[in-house]
Amino acid sequence: MTSVYAAEPAQTQVGGLFFYILDLLKKNVYYSSVICNHMPLSEDERRSYLLGMKIMGDFGAAIAVPVVAFVLVGKWLQTKYGFEPFGIIGGFLFAIVMSTITIRKKVKWYAAEYAALKTPESLTKKK
Repeated sequence: MTSVYAAEPAQTQVGGLFFYILDLLKKNVYYSSVICNHMPLSEDERRSYLLGMKIMGDFGAAIAVPVVAFVLVGKWLQTKYGFEPFGIIGGFLFAIVMSTITIRKKVKWYAAEYAALKTPESLTKKK
């Protein structure tokens, strides 16, 4: 089986590795025809995939940013005031609480956005 990408100009090592892995996936049991064959997606499928990627990135940032920020603040407080184990632990616990609140709000918002994707266009268009 020849690669779809063989006719492309010289690729960087990382790009070449990426396309090599895609070619291996084509031969594998876990092959996804949508990704590897570049089959056109319907507008609904494209919107669903984009929403999924948006949710994944948004939730990742909603968890990672507060953890890093509040742990660093906790580390600074612990070195400045001598709260030896409690600065980082407190920062981490506060980050968990903040992330939980943020994720709960985002889940409700994304649930409404997903429902709007699945609603027929005739119902969502204003008359």
